[in-house]
Amino acid sequence: MTTAVQRRSEHRVVPWHNKQGLTEEIACAASADGGGFDWRISMARVTENCAFSLFPGVDRVLVQVSGDPMTLTVDGQRHLLRLFEPFAFAGEAVTGCDLEGQTLDLNVMTRRGAWTSSVECVALSGAEVATEAGFAVALDGSPVVDGVTLALGDVVRDPRTLGGTGVVALISLRRV
Repeated sequence: MTTAVQRRSEHRVVPWHNKQGLTEEIACAASADGGGFDWRISMARVTENCAFSLFPGVDRVLVQVSGDPMTLTVDGQRHLLRLFEPFAFAGEAVTGCDLEGQTLDLNVMTRRGAWTSSVECVALSGAEVATEAGFAVALDGSPVVDGVTLALGDVVRDPRTLGGTGVVALISLRRV
């Protein structure tokens, strides 16, 4: 079986909901009612302090992939993000970020009550391991997924094995 890799250059670039930036859409499932999405996985470069788009009824998980420290303020509470540590928050929360420089982040969003997600960042050290995640997204180094070496932002859907060195985000989506 041949592994289908979606290279970062193939991601669809779309404006943020609030029009303050651009996101690279990795994968998205449109909602049955035509009102947006049921789930979406994307990457975004954040270049300045800004407000995050509001997504009422959506659960978000953000992973800082690279760059200088980023602090999120979510409904008045400040949270310093650490590289490769998923941070969950409600899409309707008033959220903004304070940056010391540019950052790149991975964003997983699910329609509350319809879908849930889990996001785990795994540091690889060369040994091959099995996975049952729905998506593997390369975040750092030279991870090998199903025998294919990935670069930053490359994605494999339904991966089976992980190896190489670096960090991958393993994303699983489940219908409620």
